[in-house]
Amino acid sequence: MGLAKKLFLALEKKVKEENIQDFYLLTTTAFEYFKNLDFVCIKKEMAPESICRTEQFKSLCSASAVLMHLKL
Repeated sequence: MGLAKKLFLALEKKVKEENIQDFYLLTTTAFEYFKNLDFVCIKKEMAPESICRTEQFKSLCSASAVLMHLKL
């Protein structure tokens, strides 16, 4: 159905309107999906402080989660 792609495209449009220039996400299962949307893996040490302070980054996501980034 492409629902995930539609949600992502709507979110991408909204953040561009808000002049947000970077997307970050943590995933343990959807690495290939987001790679196909042009996200790249980055080391967790490269995460900006605002991402490092989130509960997802600090404790909610498992240590095996991959940090991905998309420059808009």
